[in-house]
Amino acid sequence: MKRWLSGMLLGLLACTALASSNENRAVGKASMLVTGWIDVLPDGSVRDHGLALADTIPQVIRRLVDKKVPAWKFRFDKPVNAVQREIMYLRITVTPVDDKHDSIAISRASFIDASWRLTDHPYLNGGSVGTYPYAAKASHVTGTAYLALRINRQGKVEKAAVEQVDLDVYGPEKLLSKFRNLLADAAMEGVKSATFNLPSTGSHVGDPYWDIRQPVPCRIVTDGVPPMDNYRILLPYNPGPIQPVSWLPGDVQAAVPPDANFVVTAAQGDSTAHLVTPLQD
Repeated sequence: MKRWLSGMLLGLLACTALASSNENRAVGKASMLVTGWIDVLPDGSVRDHGLALADTIPQVIRRLVDKKVPAWKFRFDKPVNAVQREIMYLRITVTPVDDKHDSIAISRASFIDASWRLTDHPYLNGGSVGTYPYAAKASHVTGTAYLALRINRQGKVEKAAVEQVDLDVYGPEKLLSKFRNLLADAAMEGVKSATFNLPSTGSHVGDPYWDIRQPVPCRIVTDGVPPMDNYRILLPYNPGPIQPVSWLPGDVQAAVPPDANFVVTAAQGDSTAHLVTPLQD
């Protein structure tokens, strides 16, 4: 595909390299997060779909979604006899092929039942989790730590683990590993004192504990403006390795990668519909 942002992608990636020498620069990806809805028929095929704020999303992304999504197939946890509407979260990745062409793909997809409510599982009582490490801030390193948390009935974190840390920069792997650890440690330190509101709706109100997946963005706050996420914004995308979490349900990480969830979700998912079509051709 021809370059679709008039060189913006290469400029964006060049500005976020941590090292100036060519040997230390990786040919990096960028990504954009979009959301919308999808209607799934009882046989698992797609009846219809749409993107939120579609007019603000680049046409090439809308065309990709319109091409790929109608061919998807789903399975349900149990038989259904009516159309099921799901909230759809997509991560679009853009990768330079050469100086004139990019490849574009849907690399992550997650779904939440349209009937879902925030109060169906624990959610943070108050603001964000963790602090922005000074060393990362000084180096203009930003990213997101994806945590797996077990919340007890007192609204406190009983268990915590870092599943993945994605960075918005590129550079030598040794340096990237250092910054991944900094963001991970800051996020883990933050959840120690965090308090969560307990579920007040849904079928899990009486559970003895709840396993959730909590994204923790680490980005610069300017003049009180909240950190920018990359919903409908193209940002560099350097995904980190996924770390196994022994106490999560066995198939969770295989079914939905941590960075497919850019809102807090139940570890076992908030959907009874599961995508079976591979995202990568």
